[in-house]
Amino acid sequence: MTDIDPHIAAALSRLHPATRSQPDWDEVRQRVRAARRTATGAATARRTPSPSELLSHPRVSRRATAARSRHRLFLPRARRSPRVMLVGIAVALTLAGGAGAIARYLGSSPGFTAGFSAFDRLPAATWPPSMDRVGLEHSAAYLGLTPAQAEKRLRVLQTGLTLGPGHTQGQGALYAFLGDNGTACVFLTGQGGTCLNEHYSPRFPGVLPMVLPGYPGETPALAAIVADNVSTVRLLVNGTARPLSIVNNSVYTSLKDIASDDTIALEADYADGASHVFPLASPSRS
Repeated sequence: MTDIDPHIAAALSRLHPATRSQPDWDEVRQRVRAARRTATGAATARRTPSPSELLSHPRVSRRATAARSRHRLFLPRARRSPRVMLVGIAVALTLAGGAGAIARYLGSSPGFTAGFSAFDRLPAATWPPSMDRVGLEHSAAYLGLTPAQAEKRLRVLQTGLTLGPGHTQGQGALYAFLGDNGTACVFLTGQGGTCLNEHYSPRFPGVLPMVLPGYPGETPALAAIVADNVSTVRLLVNGTARPLSIVNNSVYTSLKDIASDDTIALEADYADGASHVFPLASPSRS
């Protein structure tokens, strides 16, 4: 005997007894189709799972865990180690340090952005009476400071410097004050001074030199201020090096033996091993 489809058998059993022996096959087919549609609809209309049931599914759970792990990398920790916080503060101070003793660069950097430790180490000084106060006013304005601000930042870097026969021996002094963003001014009493503003600071990385020819009867001299990242300084005279001592971020030397046709320059070495040469004019041509 041929097996009968279960849906057809179910439909035959629901027919009237009088018609079971001679079924109406059209009606049977309609009942079978209706039964199949009902079964398919029931499968489609399953209950929507809740969020907790979705998250409990192994595949969904794994993906959600991975997503949380990725996002957790960007969330700050509730508590930080005190040691880590201190290191972060030290780094921030190093990056934000100005004219003080914190050096931000080992190699050459614009002006005195690498630091000028003598500014913090030495006491404030007053403008020397041997120099016209107009010089302080003009220098301060050049750096965008008031005279009061400039004098508050003034420091005596060296004393007892030679001025020559025209003045008392050993009475020369080297002064300097710092502006903002690596700017500075330097002065040698009885002779003059120079300043470096922010526009020209890239041309003078960590060194501001000046050649002072001297008034008649005075000793010509070289004076300069240097940043903390400058390790050594040499005066080059026709290619021959003369080492100079760095005192309170400054150097000074007499140029009385320099002839008008001599070629001179100042060479600086930096903490990272680099060097830079600053050409200078001879005193007789300054």
